[in-house]
Amino acid sequence: FDSEEAFERELRKIGMAGEKFAFETICARFSSWQEVMRTAVKAVFYLPEKDIRAVVDYPDTDTYKQAGWDIRVQLSGAVEDCYYIEVKTHTTKSVVKRRLFISQTQLQMAAKYGAHYIIFVAEYHKLERRCQGVREYPDLLRLFAEGKIRSVVKAFDFELTEPEVA
Repeated sequence: FDSEEAFERELRKIGMAGEKFAFETICARFSSWQEVMRTAVKAVFYLPEKDIRAVVDYPDTDTYKQAGWDIRVQLSGAVEDCYYIEVKTHTTKSVVKRRLFISQTQLQMAAKYGAHYIIFVAEYHKLERRCQGVREYPDLLRLFAEGKIRSVVKAFDFELTEPEVA
């Protein structure tokens, strides 16, 4: 890359491709439901025999700064539920494709929502300029407790946010 800006643009383009692929993957899971409405960033599905409505949101990332998630799936009607999906995208040749870089906000979401907070890892093929698959990691802290993921560093550097009590 001829500049840091060009490199950042390419990374953002790859990340957006992963997010869009994850959105389409999630929408495909509702293919047996009635599609009520669909745009590039939102889809609404309905399952009449169980009276469940699903709304899949992928906010416009150019104008919306997500609070630790990229895609939200809300179920309403006979079932009330909500899932938050954070998408990480790696290229097939990435040296860090077995790593998950998690922000503080994303870690807070994982702690708050447990199995309802899911990391999707999309694989991007640079030559084909498309994603071809996703792996899912629900309940990040449970995976950590079970040893299925681990921290690369030996310790965590936490800071107390509450004032000291005398």
